[in-house]
Amino acid sequence: MERRQLTVGIVSLYDPHSDKKAQSGILYKINESLENAGFKTIWVKTTKTPVFKFVLFFFRAWHFITKRITYLDRTYIGAYLLSQHIDKKAIEKSDILMFIHNQHILYAIHTSKPIIYHSDATFELANNYYMHNMYRWNAKQGERMEQIALNKVKYHLSSSDWRQRSVINHYKIDSTLCEVLEYGPCIDKIEFKRTYENKKCLNLLFIGVDWIRKGGKIAVETTNILNKMGIKTQLTIAGLKKIPSECINNPYINFKGYLNKNIKEQYEELNQLYKEADIFFLPTLAECSAIVFCESAMWKLPVITYDTGGIANYVINDVNGYRLPLTATSNDFAEKIKEINNQNKLLKLSDGAQMISETKLNWNNWTNSFKKILENELNK
Repeated sequence: MERRQLTVGIVSLYDPHSDKKAQSGILYKINESLENAGFKTIWVKTTKTPVFKFVLFFFRAWHFITKRITYLDRTYIGAYLLSQHIDKKAIEKSDILMFIHNQHILYAIHTSKPIIYHSDATFELANNYYMHNMYRWNAKQGERMEQIALNKVKYHLSSSDWRQRSVINHYKIDSTLCEVLEYGPCIDKIEFKRTYENKKCLNLLFIGVDWIRKGGKIAVETTNILNKMGIKTQLTIAGLKKIPSECINNPYINFKGYLNKNIKEQYEELNQLYKEADIFFLPTLAECSAIVFCESAMWKLPVITYDTGGIANYVINDVNGYRLPLTATSNDFAEKIKEINNQNKLLKLSDGAQMISETKLNWNNWTNSFKKILENELNK
């Protein structure tokens, strides 16, 4: 007897069927992958209520006085407020609920529906890594919320080994209920052959919204050093709405601003930047599982970055790029780029990027793995 089509309810503030920008595009691509796997998907909508926004405004105002930060969605009251306007009718229509990064809502809701949770970090990892200067009471609540949320989950999906180790070792979740599923690129598949012939200028590409955390200053310093070495280099920067002070009047900087994937012309411009680049350079100081690494791999683009967070699942040394230790300076990055700045080495890394893209960092791989997980669960 043929099994009926299962309905997966995706819990989110944003529409997973249309918003290509939310959560770096992950939400849209996971929804697409679920549909490709044969599941029906519906949006289980959540809303930031006026009360939540008012409380958030209060805490932000208080921050200016105390110089400490309250992460409202990591508090009991914030999670409660966010969960109050969840689409309960959509939950009832769902056979399975899929939470993507929404740990706070997962903590606060009560349902008998089986839950699959996909995330790139845990509270243990994010605190003092992404989230800083938090009140101690806020951190205690955030940690307890994470544990309660994870205990509700039927199956745990992590985007890196880094995150999965925390789930198993710190939160004591059964390893047989856990799987690592790397993300794929949040751009459409392309056919492109990369060459490095007759290059008169080395084109580095930097894409990031958070200039400080993504290591923007280091990227600019490295570019300046390379040019002083006699290696003509240009750093193309995208993702920021305002040009950083380090980039103003710098002849080696090509500032492109913020590019919205939901706007066709800007989406095409972003792809053109990947196409024209020689190396993707993101000296990020904190990173879980950056989608830009998946997109670089699809564009056969070598990556230079730091060795931090979950990056090791996406950038493999001497295969598709290099991860330098967090002690590395701009001079160290410049030396590494100088070392690989020849046609043979860049082509080797480009071939490695293609291999990783085709075997691991793609949504077909995600879809097939997810299908196997669900089939195993349903057959138990």
